[in-house]
Amino acid sequence: MTRTGRQSSSLTRRTRVGLWGVFGHGNYGNEATLAAVLARLDPTVFNPLLLTINPAEASSLHGVPAKSVGAPAYAGSGSRFSRVLRTLGNRLRYLVGAVRTAQQMDSIVIVGTGGLERTGAFGTPFEIWSLAVASRIFRRSFVLLNIGVDAPRDRISRFFIRTSGRFATYRSYRDTPSRNNMAGAGLSQAASDPVVTDLAFDVRPPRSATRDASEIVVGVMDYQGPDSADHSARTAYNNQLRALISALLVQNRIVTIVSGDDADLEVAHALASHFSPGRVSVSTAKTSDQLVQALSHAGAVIATRYHTLIFALMAGTPVVSIGYSTKHRAMLDQLDLPAPHSDASTFDPSIVASQARFLASETDALRTRIDSGVDNARLRLSHQWPELLTHIGHPGVADTSSTEQGTDRSSLAHE
Repeated sequence: MTRTGRQSSSLTRRTRVGLWGVFGHGNYGNEATLAAVLARLDPTVFNPLLLTINPAEASSLHGVPAKSVGAPAYAGSGSRFSRVLRTLGNRLRYLVGAVRTAQQMDSIVIVGTGGLERTGAFGTPFEIWSLAVASRIFRRSFVLLNIGVDAPRDRISRFFIRTSGRFATYRSYRDTPSRNNMAGAGLSQAASDPVVTDLAFDVRPPRSATRDASEIVVGVMDYQGPDSADHSARTAYNNQLRALISALLVQNRIVTIVSGDDADLEVAHALASHFSPGRVSVSTAKTSDQLVQALSHAGAVIATRYHTLIFALMAGTPVVSIGYSTKHRAMLDQLDLPAPHSDASTFDPSIVASQARFLASETDALRTRIDSGVDNARLRLSHQWPELLTHIGHPGVADTSSTEQGTDRSSLAHE
């Protein structure tokens, strides 16, 4: 092949895009997020590769090739010294895997899924940082796409978050608190980054043709509390859910329990076992289509998981949030919705049941406002994509233009 022929082949081959996230792991919201992104990538232009710890499951779900960059952080048992050594070895292997992966890609995109939220520094923050560093080495585009960011708990987390943001050629956020937390981690340039919305809003599941105002859907979670080592928080949450369902039954409601993750199913079935099968049932819904069908049939939804809340809004159903994070309230504020919100650790079952009763009585009136908020979120996502695609890069070249854009946005010259 002539040099001109090789250049022509390089210019016409599809752009290799690595999509990193917690996929194939049984979280229904994460799979909807990935589906939304894949639907936006023209398969004649882009050649996506999923980067996840469960490549076989993710590839089977989405019909896209997948690979593992490296094993997740795992210290195991033994002395503290031996656990530290195992963690260091594991993380070093992940960094090597990230370098190899970036070398094979034209762009790497971090697709939401909570990688910079409520997690230890050497977990997903380290993994995202590794991909950011590797992309920097090979001058590949590195994108933080509509991410959520929690305030870092320690200096190491702060370093990983700040550096990942600094090396990004494009950054956008799910909500304003996430952008503020990135700036608070030391990346002052983040203050001018775009706040868009959650990527899952870009899926368009059909709604149920009918609605039963007497039905309340309760979205549950295998909740571990703010501190996962505090087992009493899980017990207290489950007991409060049981009291909540009892209060709904006093209202003569039909209760359907839904999960947001495979890990929630045990909680759902354990709760249902305390009540009559004719009044309380567990939904088998797992996909965004199935969940929106189930939620759009109800008069109101009570949601613990963040994406259960989002699916309820896409269903046009009023929702009471009993969330575990500020992101629940931030999303309701972003869509200018008056939905009530309580903390999962402290909610009052009788108050939540009363709130659900009121919302169910106002479903028709509230649906227009909910739909308007969702339409605006989808409009923001549509407006984002033309700019985003300019940052993903070009096949077969080290994308120097993206690096320059990243320098302008992230002030790399001031490292």
